[in-house]
Amino acid sequence: MPSLTTIEILDGALGTVLIDDYNLDASTSATWGGNLIKTSPETLQAVHKSYAECGADIIETATYQCSFETFKRDGIEHDEAVSLFRKSVQLVDEVRKGFTRRTIKCALSLGPFGATCVPGREYSGDYPSPFQADTVHPEKHIQGLKEWHGKRLEALYTDPDTWGNVDIIAFETIPRRDEVCAIAELMHDLELRGILAGKEWWIALVFPDGNRPDKQSFEGCIDDCFKR
Repeated sequence: MPSLTTIEILDGALGTVLIDDYNLDASTSATWGGNLIKTSPETLQAVHKSYAECGADIIETATYQCSFETFKRDGIEHDEAVSLFRKSVQLVDEVRKGFTRRTIKCALSLGPFGATCVPGREYSGDYPSPFQADTVHPEKHIQGLKEWHGKRLEALYTDPDTWGNVDIIAFETIPRRDEVCAIAELMHDLELRGILAGKEWWIALVFPDGNRPDKQSFEGCIDDCFKR
């Protein structure tokens, strides 16, 4: 694990590059850029490579909006979705192997439940059924969100070759404290089961207009990130 003084450079946006450099509008697919895992993997690899050439130390998979629900909206059933999750890692791994003079990490990018909704709700936290916010019982949906996130990870860790190429699990733009709790509990469980095997992971929060979308305290969310 890098020390606290180590600085590593993360890659940048995918959708913006697809529009600017390839004239591709990712928003036409339910999985956004993840659609290219199937339809144009060579384009994704070109983007991954461009970031590596610019000095990125961490390359993320094109799976931020990917879930079994979004794949299904694109006409992709469960088994093929599992294969595409795994292929997203393979695409990054193939690119980084071309850079032999330095280590490039592969980060599995996973957005919140809200990023898979229509319209997207990753910045509002105003989730539809079955995860509507409950201010009286904010813990109500923790188990359900834990299971939802767990299904995506299961698609990866049940294949040793794929899982071995994942260095980091990146949970990104999480808008709600109950979802933070769900992810923290999930990762703790995977650690206890020996599945994480020392992999790094992070939870990135969102603060539209400087505030938490769910009105929960910043301090509480940070505490939940480090719960054990």
